[in-house]
Amino acid sequence: MMNKQFKWVPLTSIEIAELKAQHFNQSEAAFIADVSPIALNEWHNRGLVPEPRQITGRGHRRRYNLDQLAYLQAMRALSTRGLRLKDAATIASTVLCGQIMDAFEHVCAAETIREATGGVRSFAVISGTEDEGDLTVELFIENKRVAVGNEAETGEDLHAWLARSCVEDAIVVAPIQLAFALRLKAERVTRLRATEAFQRELAAHADSFKRQPAEKATVAKDAVTRTRTRAAKRRAK
Repeated sequence: MMNKQFKWVPLTSIEIAELKAQHFNQSEAAFIADVSPIALNEWHNRGLVPEPRQITGRGHRRRYNLDQLAYLQAMRALSTRGLRLKDAATIASTVLCGQIMDAFEHVCAAETIREATGGVRSFAVISGTEDEGDLTVELFIENKRVAVGNEAETGEDLHAWLARSCVEDAIVVAPIQLAFALRLKAERVTRLRATEAFQRELAAHADSFKRQPAEKATVAKDAVTRTRTRAAKRRAK
């Protein structure tokens, strides 16, 4: 949350490059992506997260760059909205991660918060049911459908696509929102990581998942039950 002392400042190309060159440890990565450190370890153990760069030294601790943090953000955004982690990982890597990093450049260089959050009008729409194996991903930029994978670009706008597809249930993710959070949190970590107050904040972040297990649990496991419940309700109608 931004306080009264917060002042938005556009970054120069050099400052953007310096921020993108930063690496973050596992606790910092969990804080930036808003997942629990335990969930992040589980994702690694299940092979859902590519191993990040390792820094030689005691403990061989993981170090994440911004691209990897964008991937974690996308994983969290999709899994907490009901997708299985395996499907979330696929969509995060093939569609959302690149879109977040493209939006990140815009967010960093924007003159105002309004420009940062409203300049890139792109979003991904995930529809279908996992149980029936018919998940589809549509990507819209400036309200126009663009090619995903091997599909041809159509230029169809969102309203026309919705009318044609008769979608009843969908997940919508706006990469610009995730890129905005990525800039704010990455800057905060690089500025404060050496302070005791921020180390306490990292510890409090990890503890918050223990205090709110019902709310946070879907980050650590597949949201299969929720997805199946929605599918069953649709079939019952």
